[in-house]
Amino acid sequence: DIITPNVNGKNQPIIRGVESWVRRKYVEALARSRDTNYEQRVPNMAQPEVIQMIDHTSPTYPFVVREDRNPVGYRWLEAILAQP
Repeated sequence: DIITPNVNGKNQPIIRGVESWVRRKYVEALARSRDTNYEQRVPNMAQPEVIQMIDHTSPTYPFVVREDRNPVGYRWLEAILAQP
C-alpha cells in the first residue's frame, strides 16, 4: 500500500511497512486524518426512541515516529493527537 498525504497541493508518497523520512507537514496531515464510526445504543428498551450515539475514532493511517531531531517534536505530535 502507498499512502500519499497531500498538503497545499504537494504530496509525499509513503510506502506502508518501509521506514522513510517524512517531512513534518505530512506527519501532521497523517496525525489529523481520522475515521469516526458510530454505534447506536438503546439504554432502556422501555424507551426505544431514546438512542445514544457512541463514537469510535481511530487514525486513518496509523504510523510510528522512529526519530524526531526536534527537541519539542514529540510533544508537538502528542498535542495534535490529543485534539478531538
